[in-house]
Amino acid sequence: YDDEIPVAVDSFTFNVLGDSSSECTHSNTKTEPALAPTCTSDGHTEKIICLDCGKVIKDSEPVPALGHKEVKVDGKSATCTEKGLSDGTKCSVCGKVIKAQKETPALGHKLVTSEGKPATCTDIGFTDEIKCSVCGDVIKAREEIPALGHTEVKVDGKSASCTEKGLTDGTKCSVCGVVIKAQKEIPALGHKEVKVDGKSASCTEKGLTDGTKCSVCGVVIKAQKEIPALGHKEVKVDGKSATCTEKGLTDGTKCSVCGVVIKAQKEIPALGHKEVKVDGKSATCTEKGLTDGTKCSVCGVVIKAQEEIPALGHRFENGVCTVCSAKDPDYTLKLVEDHDKNISLDNEKKTVTNKPTSSKSMTASELKKQFGADIKLDLKDDDLVPNGTKFTYNDVEYTVIVKGDTAADGKITASDARAILRMAAKLDNPDDVTAAAADLNSDGKISSSEARNVLRFAAKLSSSLEG
Repeated sequence: YDDEIPVAVDSFTFNVLGDSSSECTHSNTKTEPALAPTCTSDGHTEKIICLDCGKVIKDSEPVPALGHKEVKVDGKSATCTEKGLSDGTKCSVCGKVIKAQKETPALGHKLVTSEGKPATCTDIGFTDEIKCSVCGDVIKAREEIPALGHTEVKVDGKSASCTEKGLTDGTKCSVCGVVIKAQKEIPALGHKEVKVDGKSASCTEKGLTDGTKCSVCGVVIKAQKEIPALGHKEVKVDGKSATCTEKGLTDGTKCSVCGVVIKAQKEIPALGHKEVKVDGKSATCTEKGLTDGTKCSVCGVVIKAQEEIPALGHRFENGVCTVCSAKDPDYTLKLVEDHDKNISLDNEKKTVTNKPTSSKSMTASELKKQFGADIKLDLKDDDLVPNGTKFTYNDVEYTVIVKGDTAADGKITASDARAILRMAAKLDNPDDVTAAAADLNSDGKISSSEARNVLRFAAKLSSSLEG
């Protein structure tokens, strides 16, 4: 056929040539667009159909849903008065919340006080101010304190003297010292004449007649006159007995008025000492001793001096003196010869390391047996010794490291293995003592293999923490 015949197929039209024996070249096509997948819904690729023959040139294929792309939603820190939010997550494509943010309470103010200043007599002061050291909000504002005014006190004057002027009483402020009422001058009084008694003459010294002077200032108005000396009056002077080292004296005479010697006393020889023994004392480790000596039993004087005996010095064994039990300050802690081979001592680092052979650490009693000295440990004998336990010897503190015991409870459990695994993954940042417990081979590193060894040990699948 020479004519084209229009044919409608599936809502679109294509032409069928009159000559049905000729093959379609599919040059006239229609494309059904692709549908992009979403986070939760599937999509499909495009579809191509020949408009001439209706053949599907390229069929659409399903495209799976993409799934959510999780991103962090930053929280915000709480302030003194406003609540905060924790971090959360959401899908960066569709915005769906995956991990909701949680509210954190407001922190509240941190109060600090700025000191005020006291009011003075003439200047105002102010009270303390209280505000928040974080946000700066003023909680209690400063208030003005009125000036106090002067506190009036008396300023004592001084009496006028015979020759010098005086002053009246005045007033001033007892706080700041300002003068309120000035003092006035008082004229000098002039002398007041009084009698000056004379003195009788003595055996060898002349006397004086009465005179006059001013009773206020003491100036002489009428001078005294001299009286001749009287001569001595003789009396007995008793002697004294001789002592061990001092001579004695016979009786003599002197003047009873002036004491001058008229008949001299004669010397009596000393008697000499009476010697007795003075017991010595034995020397100790730290204190010197004394030999026996002698002294006089009458006067106590030393005749034969005691000689010093040097201190004996300590005899230390295992850091303790066998004589007086004193501690050797230079002694370093040592393990006994037959100590547990799973115990090691580092005197430089002041640590004792225990590698347990069972799921429990040693007891306090077992730890004490490892040393040839008396250590001070704040545990009962039957108590387990957990990681981080402190004890002292000679006032030096040591720390016990229990390998595997990261929980510091004296036990090796699966929880310790989990904790070591978190440390190996750098999810936790342990302190030095906990890190030392986790580092089973003491190589300075914490690895997942050490967590595995602890887990096997806790499950009794291995008899050693080192695998």
